[in-house]
Amino acid sequence: MTALVLVLGLAVLFQFVLIRIKWNRGDYADVFVDMSMLLVLNAIFSGTILGVLAATAGSTLISLYLLYKPVKLLNEPQFSEASLKQFKEDLAEILK
Repeated sequence: MTALVLVLGLAVLFQFVLIRIKWNRGDYADVFVDMSMLLVLNAIFSGTILGVLAATAGSTLISLYLLYKPVKLLNEPQFSEASLKQFKEDLAEILK
């Protein structure tokens, strides 16, 4: 049981390191998708520790895939550079 908890902790740590890398790169859509997948999969498989471990592993695989194939929400930006910069600053301030 202790080994499973340790593996789960390492998997979650790896997941959040990937999310932090994406945040620093400015891939905010990927961060949103990654966090959503982590929360949804853990909610679905929350009955057992093995279920949570499987959900975290699945979410990590999705995160790795998105690291190389980022989410594209818009083909062309429809926001001005100033409004996008303000949004990023506001979001960074909220997440501090």
